[in-house]
Amino acid sequence: MRMSAVAASMAGNDSDEGGTFCPDPLWDRNVTWDTDDPNLTECFRNTVLAAVPPVVLALHLPFYAADLRRRWQSRSLFAEEEAAGGCLHWIRCVQRA
Repeated sequence: MRMSAVAASMAGNDSDEGGTFCPDPLWDRNVTWDTDDPNLTECFRNTVLAAVPPVVLALHLPFYAADLRRRWQSRSLFAEEEAAGGCLHWIRCVQRA
């Protein structure tokens, strides 16, 4: 029975990376602080920096949706006309430029 590449990697049988999740440490003080050319480790960039923005977005999404619902329910009777007028004004400004 043959395992997929992902399953083999998760099982620690990946020959390219030595069977680890990240080939280098998550944080290395010698790479980030104790050098003339500071940088983040590859593992830090691929895990933390890739995961933080979606997590922040997911945490803020319920509050944003509630705010949109509140705004939609309390909009004025002429909200569509005001938006259309604003768009037309913007188009006229862009054409004049």
